[in-house]
Amino acid sequence: MSRSRNTPKGVIKVGATLGFGRRFIAPAIAKFSDIYPEVEVQLTLNDRPINIVEKGLDVVIRFGELPDVRLTARLLANNHRILCAAPAYLQRMSEPEHPKDLSKHQCLFIREADESYGTWHFHQGQKTETIKVQGPLTSNDGESVIRWALEGRGIMVRSIWDAEQYIKGGQLRAILPDWDLPSADIYMVFPTRNNLSAKSRAFVDFLLEEFKSHRINSSNS
Repeated sequence: MSRSRNTPKGVIKVGATLGFGRRFIAPAIAKFSDIYPEVEVQLTLNDRPINIVEKGLDVVIRFGELPDVRLTARLLANNHRILCAAPAYLQRMSEPEHPKDLSKHQCLFIREADESYGTWHFHQGQKTETIKVQGPLTSNDGESVIRWALEGRGIMVRSIWDAEQYIKGGQLRAILPDWDLPSADIYMVFPTRNNLSAKSRAFVDFLLEEFKSHRINSSNS
């Protein structure tokens, strides 16, 4: 009976963001399902931050710092946001040398939650800059914003996991690399009040191993 209780089985409800969930979490879940066929994984992808408590989810994959003391988080992957644009746009408009220069540029926005998406925050050591930017194009879909940037339509802020392939390929260029944007590490989040079930523990451990190479201090994660 004890062995039965510890066997991963049943339904686990997982939430993630649209882009990262589609490209990375969904394929990982397929591999997890091959190993644990008695666990049914229900994946919900959303363009807005998901309230794990209200939605009754077991695990949520989220970017950035933990917003709720009722939750526990494990670092899944290190990540940071970068400012970037197509070389053609930068040749046409000139490259910004300081965050304040962004007010003169066309900027591309991703609308998330109800946040003021026209404000970008930067820091460099003890210096901080909060810049109100503008542009003609916004979307709740990161892939659409990337496409606009690749077409030379403006400057965007994206996570390195999303933009790195285009930067390496020369299709995008990083801008203001000496300035940092708000934290964007990727976490697995679950309610603090309950001990993890066997199915949730198996899922968390599986993802930690799957993304081990993406953590700087993987031995401590």
